[in-house]
Amino acid sequence: MLGPERRIPDLPRPPARVDRYELVAEVAQGGMAMVYAARRRDLHGFDKLLALKLLLPHLAREDRFVDMFRDELRIAARIQHANVVQVFDVGEHDGMPFMVMEYLRGRSFANVLQRCEERREDVPRELVIAVIVAVAEGLHAAHEAKSADGERLGVVHRDVSPQNVHLGFDGQIKVVDFGIAEARGRLTSTRTGEVKGKMAYLAPEQIHRERPIDRRTDLWALGVMAWEALAGRRLFRADTDATTMWNVMHAPIPDLRAVAPDVPEVVADQVMACLERDMDLRPSSAAELVGALDAPDGWRVAQVASWTSALFADEKTHEEEALANVLASPPVVLADAPIARPRRAGMGLVAAALVVVGAGGIAAWAALSSDARGEAPTAVIATPPVSAPATTTPPVVAPHEEPAAAVAEPEPVVADPPRARRARSARSSVRARATESPPPATPPPPPRPSSARAEQLLGNPY
Repeated sequence: MLGPERRIPDLPRPPARVDRYELVAEVAQGGMAMVYAARRRDLHGFDKLLALKLLLPHLAREDRFVDMFRDELRIAARIQHANVVQVFDVGEHDGMPFMVMEYLRGRSFANVLQRCEERREDVPRELVIAVIVAVAEGLHAAHEAKSADGERLGVVHRDVSPQNVHLGFDGQIKVVDFGIAEARGRLTSTRTGEVKGKMAYLAPEQIHRERPIDRRTDLWALGVMAWEALAGRRLFRADTDATTMWNVMHAPIPDLRAVAPDVPEVVADQVMACLERDMDLRPSSAAELVGALDAPDGWRVAQVASWTSALFADEKTHEEEALANVLASPPVVLADAPIARPRRAGMGLVAAALVVVGAGGIAAWAALSSDARGEAPTAVIATPPVSAPATTTPPVVAPHEEPAAAVAEPEPVVADPPRARRARSARSSVRARATESPPPATPPPPPRPSSARAEQLLGNPY
């Protein structure tokens, strides 16, 4: 641990700079890091929007959390695949490590399941299969990742779940969040009595620890996710972690075809193979799963893009308007800076866009690390005793319904047309005032999202 005399820096606030990157807006704050929309541009016309993930200042004083963050960025940077979120750069700002990633626009698979449940609609079987194949391809790339010396890292994600699968409005499907991934050479290790991951998606070997985990551990979690999405209900989730863990270890696993007869036989067989409690009976790799399934024709990038965009059409429109206003300020070349910087007047547009975001009710911070379904955030949890409950029948849980998370998070706010119109009116007024009179010499910073309702600029599950 660093000495207590060290100053705890403040989080930078837009439009501050972190290294070469202009902070455009705060996206969301999680348990370990703040995520910003950041801009990299220069005098030659290069202009790219990125996501910058910065370790929280108070955690930067703790060696364990710094090492965990560095493990994440080191592992993620070694994985190069279209179905895994890409890391472009790493660095340190005022003692706080950061990573720069591609900026995702879309929703988590958990958000998709929740939205379909709210509308009492079934998720298209073809879409679920496309997601399974894409996630398996991304996981295989992670499992095969190598270090700079050519040695396989032995990456195991350990937190495969709907919350960590992103469906982009551009149709791209990506695995995100390698924050608790296992790999050779990690700076941190799991302590005795700790379980990492979401309880309902843990593999048996993560609980009993009779065998080391490997890539087949991720296939179990993918099997749970696929079974739930195709069956339309939860598999192991119960009212308590202890009962959930008992279900994982002992509860009968219903045959997918018996629950969802319209699922193709080959798909059901592969999903059930992933759910074998004996690791040796599961597929040997994610590539084997991909080879057996393959994404159905017509549900490639274009179809995923159009379906996802239609499902979240109102939110997508509001987000695009907010982002366009935030990015409206062109760069201004300052005499003492070789790098282009935003005009001061652009701050009014940033604040106005954030007002639009708040009024439009863009997906809440839950999409970052939990989701609208109420799944408890990934955490390091002391293992409770796993003993059989009074009855061997798992508690009945409504489809995709979760008990209250350990840390209460706000429900997503769905935009309604009158509020959206008021937001656009407010934005027009702000822009009009900016035109009528020059801004003050030192404009006030944009307001931070309140802890009770921390909306995102866009729904990015970093």
